[in-house]
Amino acid sequence: MINAAMTTQFLIDRYDPVRVLFSGIAGGIDSSVAIGDIVVCSRWVPHEYGYWGKEGLKLEGTEVWVPVQDSVVPMLAFPKDSVLCGLAADLADDSLAFEVIGGRRPRLMVGGVGASGNSFIDSEEKRLWLSREAGAWVVDMESGGGGAGVSGERRAVP
Repeated sequence: MINAAMTTQFLIDRYDPVRVLFSGIAGGIDSSVAIGDIVVCSRWVPHEYGYWGKEGLKLEGTEVWVPVQDSVVPMLAFPKDSVLCGLAADLADDSLAFEVIGGRRPRLMVGGVGASGNSFIDSEEKRLWLSREAGAWVVDMESGGGGAGVSGERRAVP
């Protein structure tokens, strides 16, 4: 996440893009997500920021500088660019010609929550926790801190 965030910030500072499109590889959390599916989440939750207590980790998000508010605000999830999400939704009508993988044709899924953190998740218990606590469809190790964490509208939603 740190490398993705630093690289994205460098590109923003240098080129001042209107939008940033980021792609990566994620593992499925929700049972509706299958191998080969393309998931465009409407928001990303960093799953390692919070309070560790007797009951385990309680997600609390992280503090983020929001220029339009000229302040630091706590954010549990990072919203994605509504224009890019809308364009993806327009394509999610099963008209895309994906090759069959493992006997099924992958699909484009738009919406839902992605979880992102610095840990590789290979634990059924943690996947169930991410589903229950964050409503996650997928989990990866860079989107919550990198390009997907940048809103093209340059706004943040607490």
